[in-house]
Amino acid sequence: MVVEFSENRKLTAEEKLEETLYELNATKNELLAADKYLKVTEEEMEKYRQEVEEMREELQESNLTFNHKIAVQERNALANWMKAQYWETRMMQQSRENAYLKYRLRMMKGEMLPVGSMRHELKPGRPELQKLCGKVEITPLHTFPLHPLRKS
Repeated sequence: MVVEFSENRKLTAEEKLEETLYELNATKNELLAADKYLKVTEEEMEKYRQEVEEMREELQESNLTFNHKIAVQERNALANWMKAQYWETRMMQQSRENAYLKYRLRMMKGEMLPVGSMRHELKPGRPELQKLCGKVEITPLHTFPLHPLRKS
């Protein structure tokens, strides 16, 4: 009976061993499949990381290009503004010069007396009713009735 019992135990232990080996093989196969899936997933992740990095580089490059274009446009706008200011000043100077030359031409033709030497003749009545003429005859100072330097 001891021999039978030991054989039973031996058979039970062998069955348990086979069952454990079967479970171990199944777990090994699952681990291999999971490891294979993990490697594929890691490869995909690396591929996506590279794509993301490439996209970041492209974005940075396009930002730099865009900022460069903005800087060029701002520089051109400033240059154009400066040119406009220059030509506006030149036009104003030319206008002043033209006005001065017209004034000189009228002076040379005798149409106008120098500004400082114009005298106005006193007229009786209220000052606002008197008309001032562009060409006025020069009246000597001693003929004015109420000259401040002359004693009356």
